[in-house]
Amino acid sequence: MKTATFLSTIMPLGSLATPFYLFKPVLAEERMAATQDGCVFPAQYTISNLIGTSNDTNKPTMSAFTFDFGDVETKTTAKCTFNDKSVNVAPNGGVPRYACENPNIEFIYDIDATKLWLIERLCPGSDGKPQWEVSGSFIMPLNCVLNCHCQTEAAEYNVTYNSLNPIRN
Repeated sequence: MKTATFLSTIMPLGSLATPFYLFKPVLAEERMAATQDGCVFPAQYTISNLIGTSNDTNKPTMSAFTFDFGDVETKTTAKCTFNDKSVNVAPNGGVPRYACENPNIEFIYDIDATKLWLIERLCPGSDGKPQWEVSGSFIMPLNCVLNCHCQTEAAEYNVTYNSLNPIRN
């Protein structure tokens, strides 16, 4: 009796796992096709000239900042800005994202962790719209002085992309 109960309990779980198993090879095939079409999936990006202001005297969190984004492999550059006028461009109410001057570059600012997530959209499809996005995060080692001026410890940081996903919106 216990064996029958156990099997009837795990069978529905096994049937739910099948679609996830089938998804991974399809994703790999899509990526391979994009690569064959000349799409470049970059390994890293550069953040430089990050400066900002802080309204918080107790810890280094920035209320406004600017930085330069660069990707040597895709030959993409952008100036990025965050302030009280920044508009959330996240799809369907997701985690707030902010666009850089280049609309294919977006970032997420985690104020509590002083972390930036950079998202680069790439590989245009037949409609001209990017089909993939790569992303990676960077914890900003900030130095803020009494006049609320903040900057990172180094002038430039090379950051590794660690996520690749098809664009769903």
